[in-house]
Amino acid sequence: MLDGNGFTHVEAVLVPTASIQGTVLDQYGQPFAGLCVFAPDGATTNPPLFTADANGHYLITGVTPGTRSPYARFSCGPPPTAAILPFPGAGIAPTVTVAAGQTATLDFAVLRPEYPNPPNAS
Repeated sequence: MLDGNGFTHVEAVLVPTASIQGTVLDQYGQPFAGLCVFAPDGATTNPPLFTADANGHYLITGVTPGTRSPYARFSCGPPPTAAILPFPGAGIAPTVTVAAGQTATLDFAVLRPEYPNPPNAS
């Protein structure tokens, strides 16, 4: 909308976001590097994501505040890449609640498929 001086007025609404950080481990307690960790909110088709580093650490920024159930995949590409469900937990994904402007921490473990040499195996 132009005012009397020829300037356009634009109103923007900034939506505060949150962050989720943590570590992804395998069933043997070893860091699971390279997994793509997502934190979907159910309304976004491209949820924020982060690739776990060499120590299994991840930090997802730009998360819509609320309760989230992060999960991991082998690829950061679009589905049909299957999700790697958290382990254990009887099929129940871990959840974390994040508030605007805050960083919540959630560590979880996933099953490493075809683990060639489990640590401390005899």
